[in-house]
Amino acid sequence: MKIPVLFLAAVAAVGCAEPNVQAALRLTDAAAVTIAVPPNESGVRLAAEDLARDFEWVLGRRAAIADGAAGTIIVRIDPAVQGPERYRIQIAEDRVAISGSDALGAIFGIYRFSQEFLGVDPYWFWKDVRPARRKEIVLEPRTIESKPSTFRYRGWFVNDEDLLTEWKDGGGKRFLDYPFYQVVVVPEVADRVFETLLRAGGNLVIPASFVDVMNPPEAALVERAVARGLYVTQHHIEPLGVSHFAFETYWAKQGEKAAFSYVKDPDRVRKTWAVYAKKWREIAGDRIIWQLGLRGRGDQPAWASDKGVTQADAGKIISRALADEMGIVRSVDPRPQPPATLTLWAEGSALMSQGAIDVPKGVTIVFADKGASQMLQADFGSTPRTADHTYGVYYHIAYWMNGPHLVQGARPAKIWRNFGALIAKGDTHYAVINVSNVREHLLGVEAATSIMRSHGEWTEDAFWKAWSPPALRPLYQEFLASFVDLGGDALLQDGTCYGAAKRLVDMLAAGRKGLAADFKPRPEALAQAVARLDRVIAEFPKVELPPETREFYTVNLLVQAEMLRGMYEYLRQLELALDDRSRLPVAVAALEGVLKSRQRAEQGQWANWYRGDKKENLRALLERTRALKQ
Repeated sequence: MKIPVLFLAAVAAVGCAEPNVQAALRLTDAAAVTIAVPPNESGVRLAAEDLARDFEWVLGRRAAIADGAAGTIIVRIDPAVQGPERYRIQIAEDRVAISGSDALGAIFGIYRFSQEFLGVDPYWFWKDVRPARRKEIVLEPRTIESKPSTFRYRGWFVNDEDLLTEWKDGGGKRFLDYPFYQVVVVPEVADRVFETLLRAGGNLVIPASFVDVMNPPEAALVERAVARGLYVTQHHIEPLGVSHFAFETYWAKQGEKAAFSYVKDPDRVRKTWAVYAKKWREIAGDRIIWQLGLRGRGDQPAWASDKGVTQADAGKIISRALADEMGIVRSVDPRPQPPATLTLWAEGSALMSQGAIDVPKGVTIVFADKGASQMLQADFGSTPRTADHTYGVYYHIAYWMNGPHLVQGARPAKIWRNFGALIAKGDTHYAVINVSNVREHLLGVEAATSIMRSHGEWTEDAFWKAWSPPALRPLYQEFLASFVDLGGDALLQDGTCYGAAKRLVDMLAAGRKGLAADFKPRPEALAQAVARLDRVIAEFPKVELPPETREFYTVNLLVQAEMLRGMYEYLRQLELALDDRSRLPVAVAALEGVLKSRQRAEQGQWANWYRGDKKENLRALLERTRALKQ
């Protein structure tokens, strides 16, 4: 069979046991390339459409998509490929076959082909980079076999997504009695999150904070994730999809004002869980991993908003709720063992370490780090492992408000320190990382996601070599080392800095003087950190970078160093202003510098990126500071 644009050239076959002569497959015109996909596999088709676009970037024309088994690139589901989500890429002299053991295997095979042979970075959208144009793509005959990922379920939690939600208009309204999350991320932006996650080898997503699937624009996020082939799950404060906010909204639509109380009004709570579980099942089918739990309103302990719960009886009440929730899951989900998780966040960690929670058999126990320190909590070490459960982790690459939010801060070495401990214990059934608005945190996100699928082969040195040119590594290391140490593995991240600055502004507005003895950090530590950041800022322009990546590293390193430097200097001047109010104009200038620096991250497609800055709301903080009298 002869296909236009496929020209044959004699080359030695790679990896053959005996000398052999085969022909290389040369692609010179993407318009004549057809990608054949199996019918009724939406995720595979969407990945193939991404590949078709990738061909357009490289060769100048878009490849065609067709259902069936005939084409230049044939994508198929093949039971002969063993293991979940595995793939095989076979390049022959006249075609490419990408075979997946299942739909996700085929999807991962498509994206591996794109990265390996077209040069598409999995994070291309967030790094704003495209593969180089070429006259032809030469594919020498070879076979690529995938390896199993380290973690069975591995994904992202799009949490505290204030920038994503308001960057673009048109996502739809939300019905949430909460200062944030008033609009939904627009579909095309959500699609880029899902595409990136899949390209990076992830298979699971919590698509937003406080998802209420009774609201069509929010349900659409779940639908689009499932259409992409991803598994979906829920935030740990919304078991079976029901947050306190969703509970209140649901009953308000029934014409009733109801307060969530599992102790005082269990029938109403169970009914709501059942209604939402049915809806989630209708939307996600077998792609759902259920979240169990019982927490308070707005990510607080259960006893903070449900006065029927006390700290003394919380373990028994949570255990009873878990049993009820699992019973509801089994009533709507026909799978023999519906996958479900219990995330041991905050008080859940303490209760688990005390042996106060009875977790239903088959449920995955998910350990969590302490967000401010990004270190696993005590229950990770003290909890006995049993054959009745599998184990995993929820880890913060971003953490509002006592951690990184607008400025990255997760160190690859610390991420590996924690994930390496999980791997050593065999707690590799499930891993979800908090990625916030994604763009700021690509360093940590890429490190953690690569560890999840690393097949046990991850090293920090190899990661840094892949992440940036060698000349930039010392600057990244200096940037990450500049964060002020607060003790106990906690660092002064931008979220913590904001909280401290807000308290200082309140003190200045009230006319108070002097700092409390235990207030951290002190001006001296901040001054030392500013000096380190100044070195990064001064050295960055001297580094030679490829033109296609200079803008990304400018935003990811230089702008972030300038922002952190400005926030540290602002905080330092506020501290000094308690005893010398003539420092206030200097504090104002420092915060103005932060806002000016970040304008460099709002160019081109990123225009209005910080429009949704409502968590830290630096503009409002600046106005409050300007209003202080000297």
